Amino acid sequence: MDRISQRHHGFVKTVKQVVVNMSRNIANKRMYDWKAVPWRKLERIVFKLQKRIYRAAQNGNKRKVRMLQGLLTRSWSAKMIAVRQVTREKDGRNRWSNSHQTL
Repeated sequence: MDRISQRHHGFVKTVKQVVVNMSRNIANKRMYDWKAVPWRKLERIVFKLQKRIYRAAQNGNKRKVRMLQGLLTRSWSAKMIAVRQVTREKDGRNRWSNSHQTL
């Protein structure tokens, strides 16, 4: 059985095509040392995306808001900032909020 296929959103892909696509995605990912991550650049990217969401919401363009929210959710920059925020909370170095601290 040489050509095992997989259905994905109406398209049929062979297992070989899926594996090749996965390896391309993995190869395109950059590996960073945690201290060498360009945090300011990532923050700027996320802020610009959030600003685009705000503007679309102000203009009443719901479809664009949804599309941009999905883009932000899948964004590598937003994920990295979220991970940094959670790790800082665990270290007790959270600079964003005091909501998890007890009185």
